Amino acid sequence: MAIENEIQKIRSLATDFDKLDTQMKIIVSEWQGSYVEGVWTSNLHDNTEKDFSILERLFNLNDSLSRLFKEYSAIIKAYPELDNIINKGMMKLNIATGKIQNGNFTFVDASDLDSFHTSWMELHQNIEAFIKKIT
Repeated sequence: MAIENEIQKIRSLATDFDKLDTQMKIIVSEWQGSYVEGVWTSNLHDNTEKDFSILERLFNLNDSLSRLFKEYSAIIKAYPELDNIINKGMMKLNIATGKIQNGNFTFVDASDLDSFHTSWMELHQNIEAFIKKIT
């Protein structure tokens, strides 16, 4: 019974993470572009106010993720592999966030480095793989 409760808590963590993941996809999509009169248009990043609004949401999302993991810290620490996955993922997200805050906007979504988007997706995949492994 105890193991079933732990697995349910991990599934709840994954469900809550998925809610944030939906927000992340919206934020990154808005960073990359938008539909104008039904046509996809790349974001030329010529609207500083819009870009900084998107980045503010990205930073808030990172904070929300950190709070989520603190909320589930007891169950996370009970599984050292999961704890390692999350610590490594948060380290990469925090590094990318720092680079973005210092003006290196490539770290929002570049696919060829540990950008925020790439690091988030890796973290998401690793959490999902861990859950499949223990269930």
